[in-house]
Amino acid sequence: LDCVSPPLSILDTAVMNSPEAATEHLLRAKASVRDTPGAPPRVLLAASRGDLNRGGEMLAMLLQYDAYVNAADAEGITAALVAARLGAGRVLQTALERKADPNACTVEARETPV
Repeated sequence: LDCVSPPLSILDTAVMNSPEAATEHLLRAKASVRDTPGAPPRVLLAASRGDLNRGGEMLAMLLQYDAYVNAADAEGITAALVAARLGAGRVLQTALERKADPNACTVEARETPV
């Protein structure tokens, strides 16, 4: 893992690469779900996991600990948009059930999740 500025936290790394149990241990130990300024929002990291069937579970866990479902990166990309782009129906369903904005737009292309 390349630690560039800003470096990824242990929680970021767990969200991207680990089984849900590792992330849950960190959250129970009071790891903050607040996003690190300049780093990708954690809900985006969960939504873009390689294992798309499990990404919805990771996203749901972060949201259970009060992560912001509509967090966006500098380009306006949200977890719902990532899920829609990847065809990750379970992740998109999870985001929408937790009140993700289906009309949120990217900054440049004005692209929406649905």
